[in-house]
Amino acid sequence: MKSRARLAGLALAAVAALLPLSAAGAQTSSKPTVWMLSRTALAGVTANATVAASLKSETVYQVSNPGATDTAVASNAVISYHEYGGAQAASDVKGGKLPAGTRAIVLDQEDWKGSCQGSATCTPTSDLDNPVKYAAQAAAATYNAKLTIVVTPALDLFNGTGTLPCSSTLDQCYLDYNMAGKMAAIKGADVIDIQAQSLETDTSAYKTFVMKASEQARKANSSIVVLAGLSTSPNTPASPTVSELETDAAEVQPYVSGFWMNIPDGDNAMAEKVMIAEGA
Repeated sequence: MKSRARLAGLALAAVAALLPLSAAGAQTSSKPTVWMLSRTALAGVTANATVAASLKSETVYQVSNPGATDTAVASNAVISYHEYGGAQAASDVKGGKLPAGTRAIVLDQEDWKGSCQGSATCTPTSDLDNPVKYAAQAAAATYNAKLTIVVTPALDLFNGTGTLPCSSTLDQCYLDYNMAGKMAAIKGADVIDIQAQSLETDTSAYKTFVMKASEQARKANSSIVVLAGLSTSPNTPASPTVSELETDAAEVQPYVSGFWMNIPDGDNAMAEKVMIAEGA
């Protein structure tokens, strides 16, 4: 998930034991049952007593990087590990190279330059060209190791850096390719995050895309946990308002189990308002 102030090397925490969410249950929930935040953002929003109290009874996925000294700032926040490439993630899982306490990995395949050195993009070219193939490699390793994997294929996989076909808008190409369905169908895939945050300022487009991608994912895998991306500062020309984020979240809640709330430094107050409005 990209934002203008994205932290380098993000990782998503998720634990299979903390995912008792069926597809039916997720679709009938009246409020989010899952929240994902970076380690620093989670520490920030839980300074708000209302948010902190609510998160204690919900599933919280803590986003961090492998080298961080993580602190569980909510009672059910857990630690994770992150890799951009499917083959490297699989190798690290099989080789026992994950940091102590790792219970899950996130495969964040996207065309993000970030802070990686000596490469045009942090995601290997192999993953840009065939994200499903390499996500399957990572999922096979996590499945055998009894770890959770979260796949988060980005819309910019269709921007021409790789070889995926696209002759329309990125969100339409994502749907035409059935990216969510193909990812959800991978054996061992536990959670998929639909990176819809670039559409936030167009609430109708955001809802339509998340709804259709979620339907594709659930059709392929009825037990997949579906999450939608929200960001207080996405990598778009215009930043969303609190009202737009609240509307986005409310409109797609029937189709997802929760949200990855990406909060660049300084946006905690905005995120807290959105989270409280959605029941956190």
